Amino acid sequence: MNKYKVNIIVLLLIISNFANAQIIDNYGIRIGTGLSNQHWKYKHELLSELSGWHDNKTCFSGQVITEKFVGKYFSINSAIGYFQKGYIDDITIPTMEDEDINIKNNNVIFHNISFDISTKYKFLQTKIQPYFLLGFRSNYLIDYQGSIIEFQGEEHEMNTDIYDDFSNFTISGLVG
Repeated sequence: MNKYKVNIIVLLLIISNFANAQIIDNYGIRIGTGLSNQHWKYKHELLSELSGWHDNKTCFSGQVITEKFVGKYFSINSAIGYFQKGYIDDITIPTMEDEDINIKNNNVIFHNISFDISTKYKFLQTKIQPYFLLGFRSNYLIDYQGSIIEFQGEEHEMNTDIYDDFSNFTISGLVG
């Protein structure tokens, strides 16, 4: 079975080096990691000291990309993919009962679908080609995982009502 996987990967690499379409000049898969964070600003005066940046979270990203050349130095790129974003939550919860709260998982993860459209300018035509990238990225939150705590023998996911407000369509700039 392992031999078949290796043969398929080699075949895909060979095809990707020789394939050229009429509409799409270049295509590929982009897989990587990103560093994500979140800034919270609590409006209630009792919680204002908890405002600020949370700890960074390393997250997965993957995209299918296409490229159409427009001249020797310019191209138009598009990509559709999946991005994780999130942060490590600093949980501080005062209780009236003075009972212990067990933090089961303090990783907050947002699962996003993204679409990119950008232009790329390659200023050198060498084997290694540095470039400038300028465009737009749109994200849509499809799911989330909040911090999980255990209190009085029951597990609770924190801030789910706040995360529901995050499921908006957002557009941001893409510069690289």
